[in-house]
Formats: sequence, C-alpha cells, structure tokens
Amino acid sequence: MCFSSNQSLEKEAVYPFRIRLTDLDPDPFSVQAEIRWRQQDAGGWVMGAAFRESTKGWVGPDEKN
Repeated sequence: MCFSSNQSLEKEAVYPFRIRLTDLDPDPFSVQAEIRWRQQDAGGWVMGAAFRESTKGWVGPDEKN
C-alpha cells in the first residue's frame, strides 16, 4: 500500500494499520505492514508498505507453493 503521513516511519519496521477499502468492503480491518520505502515531500512523507498479516484472508502476502 502507499500512504502519506506527517511523520516518517522506520524503513523495514512492521507497524499495525487499521484500513478500510470502501470499494471492496466498507468494514475496517487490521493489517501488519512492513515499511518498504519512504520519501519526503512538501506535505510530509509518502511511504510504501507490504502487508505481512491481516484480519482479512484475502489481504496479505501471496502464499508460496
């Protein structure tokens, strides 16, 4: 996921997030996501994170077979 924030989060650290994907499911759910990249801009920080765990089974890392 990509998001913006007024504070930077540590790269490669895992943080909890509560998100809602209104187009797919209006109910908020929890994820654990690892910060992969971050970039400062005029409004604060833009960051990219990869899901590690989720309370929704369809939102998370792909399983390797």
